[in-house]
Amino acid sequence: MKRRVKLLSMLIVLALLTATLGLAVPSITVEVQDIGEGYQQLVSLVSSGSIWFSTDLSWGQVVFSNDLPAGTHIYVSLFNSSGDVIAFNYSIVLSSVLTAGEVYNYSLSNPTNSQRSDVVRATVTVITSDYQTTLEGGTIRVSSQRLGIGVANTTVFCTPITIKEKSGQNLYNYSTLIVIDDSGTASSENWKVDWNVINSTNLYFTDNSTPPHPLYFWVQSMDTQNKIAYIWVKIPELPADSKKVICLHYGEWPNPYLSYDNPDKVFILFDNFDGSSINTSKWNVHGTPSVSNSILKLSSGQWIWSKKSIPGDSFQILIQSTRLRASPFFMWFIDNRSLAWAEVFNGSYWSGNDELDVFNVSSGEWGASYSGNGNPTLGTNNLINITVQPYNSTTSLVTISEDSSSLSQYLVQKETDEPIGIGQWYYYNWRGRARSRTSSYDWILVRQYVNPEPSVSVGLWYYSLKFYPQP
Repeated sequence: MKRRVKLLSMLIVLALLTATLGLAVPSITVEVQDIGEGYQQLVSLVSSGSIWFSTDLSWGQVVFSNDLPAGTHIYVSLFNSSGDVIAFNYSIVLSSVLTAGEVYNYSLSNPTNSQRSDVVRATVTVITSDYQTTLEGGTIRVSSQRLGIGVANTTVFCTPITIKEKSGQNLYNYSTLIVIDDSGTASSENWKVDWNVINSTNLYFTDNSTPPHPLYFWVQSMDTQNKIAYIWVKIPELPADSKKVICLHYGEWPNPYLSYDNPDKVFILFDNFDGSSINTSKWNVHGTPSVSNSILKLSSGQWIWSKKSIPGDSFQILIQSTRLRASPFFMWFIDNRSLAWAEVFNGSYWSGNDELDVFNVSSGEWGASYSGNGNPTLGTNNLINITVQPYNSTTSLVTISEDSSSLSQYLVQKETDEPIGIGQWYYYNWRGRARSRTSSYDWILVRQYVNPEPSVSVGLWYYSLKFYPQP
């Protein structure tokens, strides 16, 4: 009997609702909170972020890769291995816009007198007070509050790196050098990375998209003892006069993006002469150059030039030599007649008027010479830097430098895409007797180049954030 009464009651309610809705549709507003997640992302509000806290857990910092509006609430909780909250701040409210990449300092309540080493997990919650309409139809409106919740694993680190475009050009697939230098910093609190954790095999980079994408990179050198590293990263897109924040991750093992340590993907042309012979898929060869222990050796009468053409408008060649002997030469343009623009340096620590020569890579003959405007002195252990950039509509400016010291500079006719190369010529002493000399090379790379180059700002290390649930 009771079941029949209940059923009858339900039927009556349904009939009343049907009659009511048949007459008029009421205005209905539904407001919900939307929790977004993404790896190393503060979803809904920002696309990436990181957290740091001092050794005594009295204060900390957060950084985000997108602007946060005034009124945004940020909640920080730090947990120990038992899952207890040992330090927190639940009262952060932004009084003004927090710009992307800007460091925000916050205080921490630490009633347990814990230390940073006690923290195994941190959570950051970011909420705005405004609502964003996500669905609208007639008089029915659904809105979601913008909310992101993240968890930091204190064994995985992130260093935020801000890259700003300064040339006024839209850059695509631009190889950018990241220099991380803590060599003069005694306090680990102020390190840009934790040098006790990072190494060349446990690092990788991501952009600030949602979800984030890994970036191709190459570790040129890393000295954890002296706390300095040189790393190249390829930025897929950098609009004119814009900035991007990317993240250097490390400490995670196994490294999920170890395969992105790939210089062939970073540069237009790259060779570190790995193996026991020269890579003939990359190079044309004259003579019999040797490769041993990843070092290329070019002796007198030997040279190589690329099979790949290089964009002739604006590029840079970097050549790392382990030893230069008289007389190395460098070619930044080789046309279809095998004629090259080339500069030959007549000796190690030899000073004299620089000279641009025309060299035939097929016959080995030198042609016309053109005076430059320098007095080059070439050392024996060098990073040779050759930049080619537009000077005007018909002319290119070519600059050759050793490390940061300019050696030569030329104005030459602007060329189309053609190969580049390096070589070793014969050396004659003052009696006119030929002597063989050998120069050695560690690596060579070719990349896009604009002037001025993008600026790079490396922040202090943070713990990586991961947000749940995933969208």
